Amino acid sequence: MKIFLLIAILIARVPSALAGELQFGLIYPSDFKAERPLQPGNGWSLGTFVVVNLGTTNINLNELSFTSSIVSTTTSVNPAVDMRFSKSSLPVLSPGHAYGYINNGFNQPLTLAYLQSIFPTTTNLIIDAANGLNADFTNPLGSGAVFQNSETLVDYQMSIDGATAAWRTSWEMGSPLVPPFETQGTVGHTLSNRVTVGTGEIFKIETTGTEYCGDFDFTKFNASSNVDLWVRLDSNTQLTVSLTSNFLSGTTFPMTGFFYLTKTKTASFVGGVLFVDFSYATILGTATFNKLGEVTKLQGTFIQKEVLRVGCFSSGTFKSVQKLN
Repeated sequence: MKIFLLIAILIARVPSALAGELQFGLIYPSDFKAERPLQPGNGWSLGTFVVVNLGTTNINLNELSFTSSIVSTTTSVNPAVDMRFSKSSLPVLSPGHAYGYINNGFNQPLTLAYLQSIFPTTTNLIIDAANGLNADFTNPLGSGAVFQNSETLVDYQMSIDGATAAWRTSWEMGSPLVPPFETQGTVGHTLSNRVTVGTGEIFKIETTGTEYCGDFDFTKFNASSNVDLWVRLDSNTQLTVSLTSNFLSGTTFPMTGFFYLTKTKTASFVGGVLFVDFSYATILGTATFNKLGEVTKLQGTFIQKEVLRVGCFSSGTFKSVQKLN
């Protein structure tokens, strides 16, 4: 009886699956000038990068990939150029969040207002003076050359899951335009392409709690007596609850909400659904991520009114017990 009633409610409200959108903005060093000539074996490392999440899905900065190539140089030997991580772990950026640093030599204070003037949907800024993203420029050891009054143009790309941003940086060594013992630089900004991604992670869910159906009429339930449930993470703002592990049509319903990161690898979330007959369900819980930004565990509390049976409500806890993909 419970399942037949729930299926009837679900047919009256067809879910719409949402996909996540992945896009990021980038502040980068457009040019860098050093007064001091660059001797063999010496180099510069620039941490002036700010990544802004402009999509609707998380960006795990640890999954970024980079390419770099020399376009032209006035040096007698090619410099060594690279883009790399300088930390073992970087944060996972929620939509609207930004991470990075702009060195003082670039004469551009890094503030939320500055980012919003370029990327208006930015809502949060994490400033890290020991920025985990670095571009390196080195005069190879043993080159026999001194980079004096030289200019090298380097093209870079930063990518994640099909979203790619490209930019060019000018490196000038031994520049006569820079005061002694100083460096100068300017920043530029660019935007990646926008791609559609889906989380699609599916979990088997167990619930424990109490159902109330009248005066002195209540029943406790647990893993051995509850209704089988599965959850699919559709996006950062929607999950789908199903009575079947393969999410058959007519056995699912969506819950919408949002979340906030509480630590690098945990987040708190809230969600709910209101059906056409005014029955409803709400959840409040936490999600745990691994170092790749994938959700590994869900747990929390729930309240539902007349979703399973008319005149009944229940509350309790839920937790994921198995990840299916």
